[in-house]
Amino acid sequence: MSKKLGFCWYLVFLLIIVAAGMYLWGYMKVKQMEKAVKEKEIVMVERAQLMVNENAQNLLKATALPLVWAIRKEMIRGNFEQINEYMERLVQEKGFKTILLVDASLKILLSTDKRMQGQRFADYYPVEILQVNDISISTDSFNIRVVAPVTGLNSRLGTLVIEYQLEKIGL
Repeated sequence: MSKKLGFCWYLVFLLIIVAAGMYLWGYMKVKQMEKAVKEKEIVMVERAQLMVNENAQNLLKATALPLVWAIRKEMIRGNFEQINEYMERLVQEKGFKTILLVDASLKILLSTDKRMQGQRFADYYPVEILQVNDISISTDSFNIRVVAPVTGLNSRLGTLVIEYQLEKIGL
């Protein structure tokens, strides 16, 4: 009887060990799956963020071109009130932060941030960004900056600078 009792205790102990092992194995598998799902989620969010940024850049480039044409027409006419109205209306749209019109002498003619108006462009931004001959787009981790020259028939009238805040996609 004592041998049977010893064998039963041995069997119970063995079953407890097996059950604990199965539980630990299952727990580790669940943690592995959670980690894999989290990694895939991060990759998907990064891809989505890249697509959103690329779409925003394409939209801004498509927006800047007709805006530059309209600004050129109004600059030639000397109608800066209309240019200011274009800029003020556009900056009210989601994502637009600041819009500047810089003249050939690097002075900020018009700005949606009125504190900048009449100031030197170099006080706020690097002057090198104005040295473009076509629409230029640059990004950092927070903003997209569009720089577009406004040209007349024979000369450069100014430069349009648009600051757009990137939309962040989170988990």
